[in-house]
Amino acid sequence: MVHVTDAFHRGRKKFQIRSVDTDVTVLAVSAVSELGGGLELWVAFGTGKDFRLIAAHEIAESLGPMRSYALPMFHSLTGCNTTSCFQHIERRTA
Repeated sequence: MVHVTDAFHRGRKKFQIRSVDTDVTVLAVSAVSELGGGLELWVAFGTGKDFRLIAAHEIAESLGPMRSYALPMFHSLTGCNTTSCFQHIERRTA
């Protein structure tokens, strides 16, 4: 997202990021919400028959700025593969 932010501030408006990790998609939605201003950010997600293009800018628009901004925290508590538990409290599904 650092490179997207830098290029956006230099005048670029359209981006495509390639990833197979949902964490990147969540961060992309949050970044679009923070940067705003006509940013078009696509995430090329998956491989093979599961490949798809996800319009992060459309998701951010439908969620609104507050939900988009909170999405990374919500994802880390409910669906992230790096948060296993908090002080012996197991992770539960949302």
